[in-house]
Amino acid sequence: MTRPLGDNQRYVLWTLAGRDGVWYPGAGWYWGNTSTTLRIMDSLTRRGLVAKTLMKARRTEYTYPHYTITDEGRKEAGDTGTLPARTRKD
Repeated sequence: MTRPLGDNQRYVLWTLAGRDGVWYPGAGWYWGNTSTTLRIMDSLTRRGLVAKTLMKARRTEYTYPHYTITDEGRKEAGDTGTLPARTRKD
């Protein structure tokens, strides 16, 4: 049985769905900071909600991760016009 998405995972997935379904470092948005966003994206990749590919930079040998939402991720994200509900009670 898979654990439910945490609040940060849910919000990042929802944001990704609402922003053309693509994220990479330098895409213009992040969740807290770049390393936190990468960590959350990798966790969503392990769940099959996001696909990860490595893209090569134009003028260097540097590669960077490129994340794209999957169909399953779009279903999980739901309506991007409505913020997802929090799963924890504070």
